[in-house]
Amino acid sequence: MDAVFVRSVKHRCKERQNRGSMRTMARYLAATDHAVNTSRRSAGRPPKAPVVES
Repeated sequence: MDAVFVRSVKHRCKERQNRGSMRTMARYLAATDHAVNTSRRSAGRPPKAPVVES
């Protein structure tokens, strides 16, 4: 019973970490996409290294 409980708790923690990383990745992708779009509108070409504003 203890082993099953520990496994379920570990699984829950891992799930939470995955959700957090997915949210961070989505924010990063949105920021890079926004930087590329704005620079393309102004300069006509995407930047070499998109800046992610925290």
